[in-house]
Amino acid sequence: MGADTFERSVRCLAKGGRYVTCGATSGFEMKTDFRLVYFKSLSILGSTMGSGHELMTVLTLVGDGRLRPIVDSVFPFERVADAHARLESRKAFGKVILSL
Repeated sequence: MGADTFERSVRCLAKGGRYVTCGATSGFEMKTDFRLVYFKSLSILGSTMGSGHELMTVLTLVGDGRLRPIVDSVFPFERVADAHARLESRKAFGKVILSL
């Protein structure tokens, strides 16, 4: 998310498309040809991922077992460098977890 992917993400949107972001892990200064925004009637939105009430709803669903996170990999704490390498490689799909 962020500078590394913003330009390509905006370019692939269909007419009337919407780009929603909740972070900028690869950089905060994003550039694109804004004519695309006008001509394709695009929306670019930032999100804090929800309200406190919505967080409690999600936590209830997790507690009830009705919503489960996707776990990419689990590393013992001694291999924290390997876990970081997994994240930095951008190959992780889901959460990377450290266990004690």
